[in-house]
Amino acid sequence: MANYRKQLKMAGDAKYEAAPEKNERVIALPAGGCVVFLIQGNFTLDDSSGSIRESGVGHVIEVSKTLNLGKAAAVVIISS
Repeated sequence: MANYRKQLKMAGDAKYEAAPEKNERVIALPAGGCVVFLIQGNFTLDDSSGSIRESGVGHVIEVSKTLNLGKAAAVVIISS
């Protein structure tokens, strides 16, 4: 995780989260915003009806309070 933060010049906490193959998972997002890197699969946010599927890109999240990981999805969340 330190490598991600160093490359991005971010100082927040980084956390790896994953959903099991057969179930979705709801994750509380840190207050104050974060950047979510999708490694595989997809996720949706509580304030959006669309599914985010673009992996390898940092998605800036400022307003949402929860992230819904799709089945077998994995992300790295870096708090702001």
